[in-house]
Amino acid sequence: MQKLVFLGFGQVARWVAKSASPSYQLIGTTRDAARSQELSAQLVEPFILSGNLEEDAPAIADLCARAHVLVSFPPDGKTDRAIAQAFPDARIIYISSTGVYGKEAGIVDESTPVDAEFGNNALRLEAEEIWQQNGATILRAPGLYSPDSGLHTRLIAGTYKLPGDGSKFTSRIHLKDLACIILAAFEKDVLSASLYVVGDNKPTTQLEVVTWLCAGLKIPLPESVPLDAVSESLRGNRRVSAKKILKELDIELEFPTYVEGFCDCLPQLKPRHVGIN
Repeated sequence: MQKLVFLGFGQVARWVAKSASPSYQLIGTTRDAARSQELSAQLVEPFILSGNLEEDAPAIADLCARAHVLVSFPPDGKTDRAIAQAFPDARIIYISSTGVYGKEAGIVDESTPVDAEFGNNALRLEAEEIWQQNGATILRAPGLYSPDSGLHTRLIAGTYKLPGDGSKFTSRIHLKDLACIILAAFEKDVLSASLYVVGDNKPTTQLEVVTWLCAGLKIPLPESVPLDAVSESLRGNRRVSAKKILKELDIELEFPTYVEGFCDCLPQLKPRHVGIN
């Protein structure tokens, strides 16, 4: 069986594990032995790390030899450099963020310059470079969502505030579609590039998607607040274009816009929140 190793087992890895074919042997690393049961319940074999990078690096290198490897843990300035060794014959995909474009506005694709001075982008870009040097394919993703997480859950919880007048553009991708892209990229013999952006086919203004969701959830629009009162990640004005990777992998998204995506998510919420026709 082909090994598929998850370095970090967060929401991206969970959806890839859920979507992977039975031909894969799934292995997930964790520093928390208590999570073993959680991984096993998802048919993922736990691989417990000690937390000591000097001890863990050789074990990870051996584990990942000739494997498909998904790296999705956030950069901390030391772990990537310690473990991103040249795994023999491994296919590596590193999940990054379109947040690296920072204050860049308009259409964003693989040719758009990054903004290394924005937020913690320097740390993220350093991690990208480390993994690229070790043969990884970088996927920069926008906002992720699924039935369990995303804008709709924040609106229900009352924790979302509309940035300014909501006129800035945002992009997103359903985690099921991202998982499909990741698995297709692993299976393709050769990719034409080492870096791609991913996202759905319809970037929208914040106000458009929030208005649509609030109507479906039958809740009032959230309060608007000044831009400087929200997280930097909510101040962007980017329209991600994922045409390159979708064409190369010959993939049609199951959820090409937020309408299909949230129509999938909302019926899985508690009945009192379901209002989409």
